[in-house]
Amino acid sequence: MQIVATRRGLGWCGVVLAASLVGGVAQAEHAAVPGSFSPTQRLWNGSEGAAFPALLGDSQLHYRHEHESERFHTEFRLDRKLLTGGPGDIYGRDFRGSGLERTYLASGIFDLLSGSAPLGDRPFSLAAYGTYRWQESFQQPLGLEADAEEQKPAFGLRGQLGGLVLSAEHGRTFGVRQDEGPFREEATAHTMLSAYLPVQSVIGSRASGAWWLPNLSYSLTQLEGQRLERRLGGPDAVQEWSVDQTVHFLGADWSGSRWSVAYGLTRSDSADALDGTGAPSDYQYGSHDVTVSLWPTEALMVYLWSGRSQEGFANAGGRATLGASVGFDWRFRPEWTLSASVSPYREQDDAARSKLDTHTTAVQVERQLTQGIALGPNRKTGPARAMVRASHSQSAWRERLHGKQVRDTNWTLGVGVVVDFF
Repeated sequence: MQIVATRRGLGWCGVVLAASLVGGVAQAEHAAVPGSFSPTQRLWNGSEGAAFPALLGDSQLHYRHEHESERFHTEFRLDRKLLTGGPGDIYGRDFRGSGLERTYLASGIFDLLSGSAPLGDRPFSLAAYGTYRWQESFQQPLGLEADAEEQKPAFGLRGQLGGLVLSAEHGRTFGVRQDEGPFREEATAHTMLSAYLPVQSVIGSRASGAWWLPNLSYSLTQLEGQRLERRLGGPDAVQEWSVDQTVHFLGADWSGSRWSVAYGLTRSDSADALDGTGAPSDYQYGSHDVTVSLWPTEALMVYLWSGRSQEGFANAGGRATLGASVGFDWRFRPEWTLSASVSPYREQDDAARSKLDTHTTAVQVERQLTQGIALGPNRKTGPARAMVRASHSQSAWRERLHGKQVRDTNWTLGVGVVVDFF
């Protein structure tokens, strides 16, 4: 059994209870914060405004059941979340509102073949898998009522030959959303092919120590189907789109004894056409990100991440985002760890009409209690962790056309304890 308690700002944030049941694990969580849970200052067009208070209450129930035999593995999960209120965004708007969410997930993996490949002594395996995810929600964002339901069945094959891993998956999505505005319905299908190739292990012992040989990964996802939107009255009460989207991802990573470098490239092309017009809206998205990690000593890890993305219509303006993060994890004593990070972020459109700048600094101190916590003369808990986290975030949004600007500053303090009683 586990009990987790956290506290943020001046209000109680949450309690988590986890217990092992027969054949599964159940976890219950409740969080409640009276008023604004962090001191907030907002500046609207040059005049200072009051912070937006938020009454936040989340009750969550998680249950996971797993069964594993020699060749078959199944898992069932149930997540139930009850939402009440929610903190506003930089503009003071509460999008989450209150409501109920339920998610069911069932998955199974069956080993078809395993052993050694006919040629050579490389291990070989082939497995089939299937997943089914069903989610329903009832929310009241911005005072509106909305019902949504989504189902996602999928099945696929995964094979491995030595270090080479290949997989293929096909799935469908059926979704319905009803609110006081339009009625939306979606029926799409996706097909995904992926490959992972550690070049060094495939070449063999001849490439031992060749750090310049990367681990390569690639995936191709094709999405197609229909989306429908129905409004009450008017000549355009029903609109239907055909969906056609292709997503490519290419990744590579290199590693040495005290360093690693990873690169990822994503490219997405969408041609969603409004039925009856035949005019596709070509939407493109591309992103690059690089992560560099260094281990100067066994107790210190330093990392740098940088990413850039560009999205928009082919014949119109788009927007670009640029983000970075620099941080470290330092175990300055065997049971103590200090972590810190600085993360700037910028988002703006191609014409520079609007721009959002965000700067976040976070510091965390964690203590490992490997001997547990004494509950009496001859009784102790299992291993435990205690941590303190503080963060400061500052955002500035500017819109040049109408001369608008919004500034937001947030300070957050968190204290957490994780205790294992068994």
